[in-house]
Amino acid sequence: YYVEAYIVSSNYDVKRREKLTIIQREITYEGIEIETKSYDGTKNATANYTGAILTGVVEGEIIEIDNSTVSWSYEENYNAGVREATRRGEYVITGETVKNYKLVSNEKINGIINPIELTVKVTVPSKPYDGTDVAQGVIIETVNTEDIIQGEEELISYTYESSLYENKNAGKDKEVKTSGIKVHYGSTPEEAINYKLK
Repeated sequence: YYVEAYIVSSNYDVKRREKLTIIQREITYEGIEIETKSYDGTKNATANYTGAILTGVVEGEIIEIDNSTVSWSYEENYNAGVREATRRGEYVITGETVKNYKLVSNEKINGIINPIELTVKVTVPSKPYDGTDVAQGVIIETVNTEDIIQGEEELISYTYESSLYENKNAGKDKEVKTSGIKVHYGSTPEEAINYKLK
């Protein structure tokens, strides 16, 4: 673009022609959300564009955006928790005046991955009277095994803090209370990140 500048006075008559640049106007794609999902053992992330809008477009002009060329994934960490999803690909903007705009949008957005909830069954075998109310040989099993990610079934284990009979005396159909049950994954003593008790 060329701009002509004039200075008018009784002493001067100056005319200059300068070549100036009009830079593209930055517009922002805001309101994108990463949908919450349950842990599924994959890096897959899904963006929700329902509330997404373009801001900064000059009033009266129409700029549209195509997000079909973009995907999202949890590249660095896809375990349960608040995790950072990374954008792959670029958005495409269109419109009669599109050359006047430069799109700015987030390359990373936080999303939530929930742990899978497990239901357990506790089995306590009978024992001979031994003067204590402590249960022995407690077995804890997963009920909803179908919810465990394929290939991880054998990695799930359980521990408990205590398992006590209602009293120490001999008798039938005695109530046993098992408390402090924790889910573990693999050989680590810490509680599992991707699984929790319902």
